[in-house]
Amino acid sequence: MSPDLVADMTFNAIENDIFYIFTEMDMKQGIENRYKWMLSGFNALESYLEKKM
Repeated sequence: MSPDLVADMTFNAIENDIFYIFTEMDMKQGIENRYKWMLSGFNALESYLEKKM
């Protein structure tokens, strides 16, 4: 990706209050996997709380 395109994407994100700026679609799967792993922590919390109550 050219520096000009990245700069344009950055300005667009600032103007539209977009917090994350991704420059490669290849990152999507890794982020989805990480998100699922993080959310699985709620399953552990829910199980723990059920046992304690």
